[in-house]
Amino acid sequence: SCKDIETCVRKLARDTGAIVVASGVVDVIGCANGRASEQIVKLYGGDRMMSRITGVGCMESSLLGAFLAVETSVEAVRACCEMMKQAGKEAATETRLEGKGSMTFREKLMDKLYVDLEG
Repeated sequence: SCKDIETCVRKLARDTGAIVVASGVVDVIGCANGRASEQIVKLYGGDRMMSRITGVGCMESSLLGAFLAVETSVEAVRACCEMMKQAGKEAATETRLEGKGSMTFREKLMDKLYVDLEG
């Protein structure tokens, strides 16, 4: 059994040999499969608005698939998660400055991700 998210990520990475991601206020990335050493990476950032709309996890999962199709590494996963957190932070800041709500945030988040990927 797991006592906390990091423990769960570490155990699942060890048991499966996969790169494991638990996203949230703190993203926890773990890897233990045949690598030189076990890795646990914690990423902070994003914005609480990300938890108030549906689809953020689905968007991140899709992006992770695209990043991992190019390179299967903890670094690729980290880059994807950092991009998502930064886009969320920027979208939330702009949404609040405009005095708008969750639908505006969703639109701005999607636009930020599009520009980051196309840019």
